[in-house]
Amino acid sequence: MSQKFKELIDSQRPVLIDFFATWCGPCKVQSSVLTTVKENIGVPTLAVFKKGDLLYKQSGVHDVNTLTKLLEDFANA
Repeated sequence: MSQKFKELIDSQRPVLIDFFATWCGPCKVQSSVLTTVKENIGVPTLAVFKKGDLLYKQSGVHDVNTLTKLLEDFANA
């Protein structure tokens, strides 16, 4: 287990990780449930990893342009 993942799951804050497959029917249902949970809680967190390193982690909603630029910057770094 990577150190970053271990740090994430050892956090005092509860962490929910969804492992899914796009072809999985129950996964699709669960996805809509998670979307509603995200809306109810209001603090989605995005994390960007590259080569196993956590490069970015931020709670809140990201607009399309900001998220696109963020990913382009990390892809070109």
